[in-house]
Amino acid sequence: MTWIAVIETIEKFWLQFFLSAISGIIVLLWKKMNQARKDQKKAREEQRAEDETIKQAVKALLSDRLLQSCEFFIEAGYVTDMGLKNILKMSKAYEDLGDGDPTVEVLVDEIKKLPKHIHRDE
Repeated sequence: MTWIAVIETIEKFWLQFFLSAISGIIVLLWKKMNQARKDQKKAREEQRAEDETIKQAVKALLSDRLLQSCEFFIEAGYVTDMGLKNILKMSKAYEDLGDGDPTVEVLVDEIKKLPKHIHRDE
């Protein structure tokens, strides 16, 4: 086959070749975009699971600190102003995380009823 025959064949079938190439590129890009969407969805699900784990850990730590602080002040029979502020801040954060423990709420209510001692730096 001569070069002229090759060129004539290309000219004859150029549109088919061009459309096939474009179709192949489109399919390849679609597959890549679809895979990227799947990867993003998986990453979001993993991030949500990690966020929920961190949320539960923070709630557990807040619950522990609240219980210990409340027990300390109830045993002492009074609460300092700084202790009360700290307990109220932790209690608010604990409530904001949702699904609170009624025990914590009861103890915080007891703390609010205790006599207040003003903390003074000496």
